[in-house]
Amino acid sequence: MGRRRLATVWFPLSVFGLIYLGMAPLALVVHRNHLAPYFLVTLISASFLTARHYRRRGDSDGIETAVWPWLATSIAMTVGGGVASVTGFRLHSLFLNSTGPFLVVTAFFLAFSAIARSTFLLIDALIMAAVCAAATPIANGDNRVATEAIGFAFVLLASARLQHQAATGLN
Repeated sequence: MGRRRLATVWFPLSVFGLIYLGMAPLALVVHRNHLAPYFLVTLISASFLTARHYRRRGDSDGIETAVWPWLATSIAMTVGGGVASVTGFRLHSLFLNSTGPFLVVTAFFLAFSAIARSTFLLIDALIMAAVCAAATPIANGDNRVATEAIGFAFVLLASARLQHQAATGLN
């Protein structure tokens, strides 16, 4: 049953992948320090979409998945990323301001991979860390945030696709 429930993680990964994909150009247009309204709107939207998806999935195949743990995790990741960004801004640390939020998300993925014993999520976390490491020397400020957002979007969307295929038996 745990494996079947974990197989449902592809949906929120897809939604968050799309959020990061939308964030990339927005970071260049409105500046990285003004993304909070975007995350507020998209987090609420993602929460409703995920709750609806889990409710329908529960009705159709009997796999009941609680939305609250996912919602609490996404809120904690968002708040943690915001704290890292604001702290970096106040300390005049470009690295913490631009890469800190992404490292917070990476840490959550690493922890969740251990809790769920998911190789998929562990690989996601490692690739996310590599995205942060690669973006740091090649881009600064808003460009770094956009680069990391695109990297995270591709990681999340690719992982969602692979997990969905594994869950449905498609290759």
